[in-house]
Amino acid sequence: MRRDPRRLRDATIVGTGSAVPSRVVTNAELSALLGEDIHPFVSGTLGILERRWCAAHESTADLAEDAGRAALEAAGVDPESIDLLIVATDTPEFVSPAPASVVHGRLGLVNAGTFDLNAGCAGFVTALDTAWKYIRADARYSRLLVIGAYVMSR
Repeated sequence: MRRDPRRLRDATIVGTGSAVPSRVVTNAELSALLGEDIHPFVSGTLGILERRWCAAHESTADLAEDAGRAALEAAGVDPESIDLLIVATDTPEFVSPAPASVVHGRLGLVNAGTFDLNAGCAGFVTALDTAWKYIRADARYSRLLVIGAYVMSR
């Protein structure tokens, strides 16, 4: 049975947040580690002057939690009002528990379901699309939190 397209709900992004690792790694530092000067190519061709690497005490869940808190605050939304959390990552610390479960608990999303989504580089965009489809398809979902978190430096 097809739904009447006039009755479908739209999704709107009402808040965003971000978090980055504390350690800054310059092209000079990376060149020293690699034993080759990468600066001319990396800065001239790619425009990259520095990147962020996680310290030993920082994790995918830590970055996801910080970004999630910032997004909730920017949106003016209480954690209790979130219906579903989707965490897009291909760099979890553990197979189990999933980063989404860890972040769910840390943020106090007591009324939300949660799952991880692993689609590599397309993970965040795929998670946004998935969230949009939840909102369009099921009236039980109205507030979703989508987080993309990557810790490639490990």
